Amino acid sequence: MSGGGAMTASLAEVEDEAASLRCALAAAQAENAMLRETLDAIDATVSVYDDDLRYLFANRGYHALFPHLPEDRALVGRSFEDVLALSIAAGAVADKQAASDPAGFMARRRREMDDRDRGVRETYHPGHDRWSQVRVQWTPRGNRVALRIDITAIKRLQHELLRAQRMETIGRIAGGVAHDFNNLLTVIISNLEIIRLKPGDVGRVEKLTAAAMGAAESGAALIRQLLTFARRDMTRPRRLAPNTLLLGMEDLLSRTVGRDIEFALMLDAEAGEALVDPGQFESAMINLVLNAREAIGGGKGRIVITTRRAADDMLAVDVTDTGCGMTPEIAAQAFEPFFTTKPVGTGPGLGLSQVYGFAEGAGGRVTIDSTPGAGTTVTLLLAR
Repeated sequence: MSGGGAMTASLAEVEDEAASLRCALAAAQAENAMLRETLDAIDATVSVYDDDLRYLFANRGYHALFPHLPEDRALVGRSFEDVLALSIAAGAVADKQAASDPAGFMARRRREMDDRDRGVRETYHPGHDRWSQVRVQWTPRGNRVALRIDITAIKRLQHELLRAQRMETIGRIAGGVAHDFNNLLTVIISNLEIIRLKPGDVGRVEKLTAAAMGAAESGAALIRQLLTFARRDMTRPRRLAPNTLLLGMEDLLSRTVGRDIEFALMLDAEAGEALVDPGQFESAMINLVLNAREAIGGGKGRIVITTRRAADDMLAVDVTDTGCGMTPEIAAQAFEPFFTTKPVGTGPGLGLSQVYGFAEGAGGRVTIDSTPGAGTTVTLLLAR
């Protein structure tokens, strides 16, 4: 009796434990189903790989973006390279290296996937004309979770805002170059008038004509620079040397600050390259120079643009002026959209916010060092 009772009790305990396990399993399955349903409902793609970069899970949005991939049950446990090979075979990879050098492309993408400091990046797919922001986090277990958000609408809005801001900037530039244009026209008109009054002196006519042509060509070059700046569309960032961009716009910047303000470029040949959008870089530089000009006011002053290598393998572009400077309170708000110390109606307050947005989008940052009455230095830091 006692032995049978013990066995009965033992069986009951086993059944209770089995029932508890079934309940726990059912709860885990329900929780898993709820989690999957939640991830499928968000308007973004989610993909998860383990610490060996083997496929674990992707939500419905991910499979909608990559319809050539099979369902999860056919992908779980497969390596990142296997999954990427399916995309390359389907022609779904925009990077040209995927077709020309698949092995090299896979090796590079593997390194990028393993990079735990590569937190946020933006990608562009030219075939679909879509922009995405990809955010990566690593879980305590070592799983890699990637969230991809479509930011095309935001990018297009930024594009329109940049166009509007660029046209407003051109209006501000006009104040700086109007005096130069008047001087150029004066040279042209006066020389032509002398030629008209005294057409017989061939040698003198040639000199006057050359002077008039030189002035006309200077004006035409300035107009071309303005038109290039006005029509510059937003492009994908690419490796460029800021020194080269600054030298190309030196004349426009010099004319923008005016004759009463001394302007100089001090470019370090070892500064290097950065991954930047040329149009946005030019806009940032013009906005900084315009702000410096307005800080100096109508008197004498000096504006210097310097490039140099900075700490943490960064490339620094400093714009320094001898203007009125800023208090710490104003400097703290300077990059906020629509913040301005100018009278209402004289400017939208978007210049420095555009510089801030450009720096952040290029993986860098921007700082202000200013003292009231002693000038300002705005430093643009870009990843080399």
